Amino acid sequence: MRLNRDLLWSLLGYGLTFPLALGSSALAARALGPAGRGALSAILALPMLLPYLAALGAVQSTIYFIARRPHDVGRYLGTAVALGVAASLAICLGAWPVQAYILRSFDESVRHAGLMFLLFVPVNIIFALPSSAFQGLQSFAAFNVLRVMPQVLYLAVLVAAWQLGVGEAGWIARAYLAVCVVLAIPIAWLTYAAIVRRRVSADMGTVRETASYGLYSMLSNLPTTANRNIDQLFIAAMLPAADLGWYAVSASWGSLLAPVMYAIGSNLFPRLAGAAADDARRHFAVVLKWSLLLIAGATIFLLALTPIVIPLVFGQAFAPAVRPARVLVLAGAFLAVNIVLEDGLRGLGRLKVLMVAQLAALAVTLIGLPPALRHGGIMGAAWLSLVSYATASIILVGALSLRRADPEKIVAK
Repeated sequence: MRLNRDLLWSLLGYGLTFPLALGSSALAARALGPAGRGALSAILALPMLLPYLAALGAVQSTIYFIARRPHDVGRYLGTAVALGVAASLAICLGAWPVQAYILRSFDESVRHAGLMFLLFVPVNIIFALPSSAFQGLQSFAAFNVLRVMPQVLYLAVLVAAWQLGVGEAGWIARAYLAVCVVLAIPIAWLTYAAIVRRRVSADMGTVRETASYGLYSMLSNLPTTANRNIDQLFIAAMLPAADLGWYAVSASWGSLLAPVMYAIGSNLFPRLAGAAADDARRHFAVVLKWSLLLIAGATIFLLALTPIVIPLVFGQAFAPAVRPARVLVLAGAFLAVNIVLEDGLRGLGRLKVLMVAQLAALAVTLIGLPPALRHGGIMGAAWLSLVSYATASIILVGALSLRRADPEKIVAK
């Protein structure tokens, strides 16, 4: 019964991501138009990517070790916060000139907002880690409530911009950063204090253990995250803002299946990490089979709806997004498969293969994206995303020996 209840909470939480993401994307598109939507994507792309690098895998290591040793939740959480915040501040400084270069062709308001929004990196880490502790404790109700909060706040900011008639990307970015600081962080930590009631403390003796697992997990997860953002960084630097606006809408539509897979993966990862080896392998096999059937059916459905929904929901100004959106729906199917495979293999301790698969996919993107954009524009970027995600899928499927790793020897793998 608990498995069904926990999965229901996750499906509900990630299910809300679908209307929240679609509503946010549609509101941003209609409020800003193609060029303004492109400017907003240019502001957000790098800061949304950097928390995964700055955290040094703290989110994944927090989930993994708290799932295995729930009595030490305060020690693992406190250590993760100390590591993540220290690293994020250093990375913000290093990212400053990169963000300035990406936004060099935009007006002063966009450039200023983009540099300010780099503060989202430590803010995101401070907010996300209590949520990760709940996931490790398998308290999926609290985890999912906190997980959707940033999206609810983002949608609220867009609604406010729409009602106030504000058509400026920089205003939206600054307002979202402010509400995350004022509302999201306090609510996350007050929830942790009310439910867990364990003192949080950083323990230097825990650093090596969590950093070892976290580094491998980060390297295995970062390329996937980078692949979902780096194309927009290149487009912001190489193509007109309107092209980025069309591509951002295409990407949001093509990734609509991902939240459902994250719901499944968020349950799968801690359950496999805390289960006996044979039980973990059997559970993974069942979840994977049903996930593949769901992905196949949903992909066909989304492909049929693409030419109807995009002009209807986002407006006729975004009709050029239909063609790349069709390709990105197919790419999203491979991404969805990868999400389930990655969380399953991560729960089994198979971190090295995740790193290999995703680094290979990232290499495809980094090598192929500049010529794809020069010769094919946003259609070239869409096709390259499909090839990149498919590359990772092929490697991950080939690794399904499902041999459970010894967590104490995780670095040696």
